[in-house]
Amino acid sequence: MKQDKNLIIFTHGGGRFANQLFSYAHLIAFLAENDYKYDLINLAFWPYAHLLENTSKNLACTFPTKHKQWQALQKLKDILQFLPDKISNSGRIRNNIARFLYNYASFAPDIQSIIAENVSILKDIPGKQKDKFDLNNPDDVDLLNRAKFTLLAGWKVRSWPLVEKHQQTVRECLALKESHTATATKFIQELRQKYDYLIGVLIRHYDYRFMLEGKYFFETQQYIDWIQQAQDLFGTSFKVGFVVASDEPQDFELFKNLNVNFATGTAVGKGHYLESMAELSQCDMIMTPPSTFGVWAAFLGDIPILPLYDPSQVVSKQDLLYGNIFDAIAHPEMSVFVK
Repeated sequence: MKQDKNLIIFTHGGGRFANQLFSYAHLIAFLAENDYKYDLINLAFWPYAHLLENTSKNLACTFPTKHKQWQALQKLKDILQFLPDKISNSGRIRNNIARFLYNYASFAPDIQSIIAENVSILKDIPGKQKDKFDLNNPDDVDLLNRAKFTLLAGWKVRSWPLVEKHQQTVRECLALKESHTATATKFIQELRQKYDYLIGVLIRHYDYRFMLEGKYFFETQQYIDWIQQAQDLFGTSFKVGFVVASDEPQDFELFKNLNVNFATGTAVGKGHYLESMAELSQCDMIMTPPSTFGVWAAFLGDIPILPLYDPSQVVSKQDLLYGNIFDAIAHPEMSVFVK
């Protein structure tokens, strides 16, 4: 059967799981906007494919159909699955695959490459360089029609208007794996028996100590102060409970005077970190510093965000971002990392 669709192979988006979800969201929204007239292989998402319900059944991340000409990538991914995770999900392997494809594109007539912003992990790869690639810009989209196959890379492959328009499709396509969401749902349902209103809280430590010279790193006591403020503020109308997720272990004793329940995912629980994301998404709102992890959880649950960005700030309902991810990208502090 002849393939009529042009194929996009997205090779690099930058960052870890949540950042890769952001890039994937834009690509899916683009496909939906164009009635799936293009096919997509998301090579950049291979290390995380097992974490989502849909991609766990399609580890090569081909969407929405499979190009016969590129079944070799599917077969390669199938072979890699028999190897240990450190090998099968190795960035070096994916980078070598990508480098081969980019070099092939430099002389093959039916394949092109477009790089939106520098891809630091791959130096000197050939292709058309752009500051950004707007998936809703006719001139940029026209570039995708100039070759049967397009290698596409870069954090600035974006179109927020399309993501907003097709947000429900994006949520469905990028739903977290059911085995993790089931654990989260049970956990949250039990808390709903005790509390009228649940506030998720993301504590970001680890690399935030050093990023931007620690601008958005806050000590545990600062988070406790904010939780206390939120408990006082929202507790006048509801019996409020908190679901606290963290990327580092926390001293539970410090939170004993608050209605705090620690998420089941690592690093404050024994489960997978996906459980923490799912549990945050099932709260009624999320308090988070600028973080794609916290903002994506709010997007999944379609719930408001209360940004945490300055030790001097006082928790206020006026700071709530009811449009979650779409308000975050326009927020002066949240947009530093969420863009």
